[in-house]
This record gives sequence, structure tokens and C-alpha cells, in this order.
Amino acid sequence: CERKKKFKFEWLNKSVKIKLPAKGNNTSVEEIAVKVGDSIKKIDISGTVNCQLCSDTIYYGKRGFSAISSHLQTKKHLSKIQAKRENYTLPANFFGVSKSAAPCSAVPSAPCASSSTTIQMPVNVPQSDRITNAQSLILGVLAENNLPFTMSPVLIELSKVLASDKKALNHLNMSRTAASYKMRLGLAKTFMDETAENLRSSKFSLNIDEATSNNFKRVLSVLVSYFSPIQNKVIIEHLASVIRVTSESLFKEIVKVFEDHNIPWDNLMSILMDSCNVMRGSKSGLEARIREKTTHLLDIDGDSCHHIHNSAKKLCKPFKGHVEKYFTNVFNDFKWSPDQKECCSEICLILGIKFTAIENMVPFRWLSCYDVSLSHLRILDALSILYFAFIPHSDKSIYFSILASIYLEKNVSSEGKARIKEIHQYLSEKKMTPEGISRKERIVQKLFKERMRTQLVLHFYTAVLPLLKKYVCLFQTKEPLIHKLYDEQEQLFLDFLSCFLKHEVLKGKNVNHLFPSMYQKMKLC
Repeated sequence: CERKKKFKFEWLNKSVKIKLPAKGNNTSVEEIAVKVGDSIKKIDISGTVNCQLCSDTIYYGKRGFSAISSHLQTKKHLSKIQAKRENYTLPANFFGVSKSAAPCSAVPSAPCASSSTTIQMPVNVPQSDRITNAQSLILGVLAENNLPFTMSPVLIELSKVLASDKKALNHLNMSRTAASYKMRLGLAKTFMDETAENLRSSKFSLNIDEATSNNFKRVLSVLVSYFSPIQNKVIIEHLASVIRVTSESLFKEIVKVFEDHNIPWDNLMSILMDSCNVMRGSKSGLEARIREKTTHLLDIDGDSCHHIHNSAKKLCKPFKGHVEKYFTNVFNDFKWSPDQKECCSEICLILGIKFTAIENMVPFRWLSCYDVSLSHLRILDALSILYFAFIPHSDKSIYFSILASIYLEKNVSSEGKARIKEIHQYLSEKKMTPEGISRKERIVQKLFKERMRTQLVLHFYTAVLPLLKKYVCLFQTKEPLIHKLYDEQEQLFLDFLSCFLKHEVLKGKNVNHLFPSMYQKMKLC
């Protein structure tokens, strides 16, 4: 097949001779040389350039420079050049004499006829460049306002919606005070009124849980979910928020919302909450108080996802927080030592390990221990090399075999070993506070003196906790999955038991063989 011609940027510096009518005399023709780069621009599409005068795309892939030269000779392009010559250069007496120009005579009112002012013709920017400029503008807004990159698609969609009404957009303005006022008394009130209207005619459920706001305040949020016949799906919306959380204040807030908007209590079908005393206390908890208004509700159980987190905590309890305390110590050590983070990143680069920020587990979300365990297993070798610098000099010979095995496994070069030695020298000379020294001693204890136990616990967490993590991730989605609850709980129970039961022992045996006493009780029943 024919090979495609490659673009050469020296083409833009070439000149092409064209014939145009002479200025002031349309009967005669003059030949002038025009520079290709004055009107032709390369765009980011293979085999094509753009003519800024004609707004045409020229394909040079087969013919090369001759395709560009032929376009410059076309009738359309010649007419554009002629229009530019005749219409964009006007005599000076049309605009007046420029202040920067020297006067041609002693009389100010008699400007020089030869002086002229040239109007720059608007440049026809290709669409690809305009898109790139718009992307750069959005990225600049994100950077200047410290916004997350996840906001970029939101800003793009917002820009498209606003651009649909250009006249309104030109007159759009809103100060910070006006935005706060309109949000509280305008948009929020409208949303609340619409939600209340839907709740008066639909069955709904409440979901009550604590969260952290953007200013790091603990806020208890009350969400409502109901089926919308208009959208033909289950809608989840915000109903109320409480900062000072007691069972009494929460109960009063819910009652106030129901009474202010005339929402019937009979439409309330269920309430989902965790198992803390504020929620499910037998005497003064929210559940006991709200039964005064909702006698028709049955007590099924607490949030199954909370139960899974509590089960994970119970499962890890026999290890007495061995790795949990280690996670916290390493997290705090990196938090107060930015240079230590840079050293660890460099060691990971030498070992060929991906370095990520050190994470810490969330105490009230015990399954976060699984994600942190995965992260620490990945960089365990790098942390071992890093904290080797803080081992007492008399004990380094005892644990150097750990470093030697890491060097051998990761195939570390002699240059890498030399650089690690420099890092150790730098870290060993650091001045540390008594708290920092104590913290590093605890980390060294887990990484070297109790290394086997640390590795065993980490591997156990990463092997067993994924079963529970999968269940929680499934039911923490926005969509209601109550129809899958029983099947998923049964499957989780079977998968968990399979970790402790041997298949060869169970094969070919029935309940009577495995649990004879239980089988006899079942027969009596």
C-alpha cells in the first residue's frame, strides 16, 4: 500500500507565488509571494493541516506539500487573501493619527496621508485548540481553589448547561452572602417541600447514621428512601441533621420534621440504625421513644453492615491489637516526619515497589483494617529497610540477615545498596523527641523482634477479612438490595465456615454422622 507522507515543519517557512488583482486596478494582475505559515497550521490529526483563512481541513497524506500549495491557489483562498488586503488595511485619516507616530507637518489637523493603522484580522482558532484551552481553564480553576479532580466532569457538565442560555449567563452573578441566603431559604426549602410532598403520599424508610462534615464535625444525618412513580426507582434524599446527638434531641428533631410538614407516621415502614445505646437503648434510646409514634413497626435487628464490622472486631480480638497499634505508630511517625516519607519513597523505587501514602485504620470501621493490612504487606520490605536505621548499633548484626534476604529477593544493585546506606546514615543522625524515639522503638519491635508474628497476623487479615469486606461493600451501595440480603448472608456464612472445615471429612456424611446429638433433638421436635 502507498506510504503516507510525513509533515515537515519547514513547509511553513516556504513561500508560494500567487496571482491577485493589483491594488486600485482590477484590470491588471500582480504576482506576490505568500508565506505558507501565515495561513496554514498543523493540527493534532494525522495527515491533516488547517487553513485559518478558509477554515478548511487539508489532507496532505498522499500528495505532501503539493496538496497545501494547491489549496493556496484555489479560488476560495485567493478571494480570502484579496479581501484581507482590501478591507483590513485602512487609511490613517479614518482613525486619526496615532499618538506614538511622529507628526508629518507642523499643522496637527493635517495628518500625513501615508500613515496608516492596520486592524488585526481575527484568528480562526481550530476546534482542537479551543478544547485544549477550555480544559486548561478548568484545570486552573481546580488548582487555584484546591478542588479535587473528581470535580472536573461536574464543572464541564455545568458549563454545558449554563452555555445553553447565553443571555442569562452574561447577566449571571452571585456573591458569597447571596449564595448562602439562597441556598438556605431558597433551594433547601424547595427541596424539603418537594420531599415532604412525596412522603405524604408514599411509603418510606428512614436511615439514621453518623458522619463527618467537611469542617470535621460529627453530624448525625437522617436520610429517607422511597419509591418514586415518576422516576420509576427508589430515591434517597436528606431529611434532617443533628449536631448535638442524644436520643431525646434526635427524637424531637424527627417529630418536628413530621409535624411541620404534616407527614403521616403510618407511611413510615422501617428505620435503619446502628446498635449504639443512643439508638437502641432499651429504656431511653431512640427506638424506645419512637415506638410511641410507630406502634406498627416490628423490631427485626440492627444494621447488618454494622454487625459485620463488629464481627470483624471480635474475630481480631485474640490478637490483642498487635498490628493495629503498629499501623497507628507507623502512620503517626510518617505524619510528623516528612523527610522520612521521602526516604521511604526512594527505598521503594530502589526495590521496585509502588509507594503510596501510609494509611491508618478507622477505629469504628474495623474492616478498614483489611485495606491497611494490604498496604503494609506491599511495603513491608521497604519499611524494614527504613527502620533498620533506628535499631541500636549493637543489635544490627543480629537482624542484618533480614536486609540481606530482601536485597537478594529484590535483586538490589550495588548502587542501590550504597544509596540505602546513605539513607541509613542520614536517618541515624536525626534529632528526635522522646515521643519519637519511643514510637520508633515500638515499630522496630514489630518489624524485627516480632517479625514472624506480624507477618502471620497480616496474612491472616488479608485472607479472611475479604469475605466480610465483600458483603459490606455490596450493601453499602446507593441502590436498595434487600431482595439479596438472605442469599448473601447465607453465602457469607458458608464461605466463612469453609475456612475452618475440611472437605474430605464432610464428604459422604449426613447430619446424623456429624452431629448425632443435634439430630436426636431434631427428631424429638
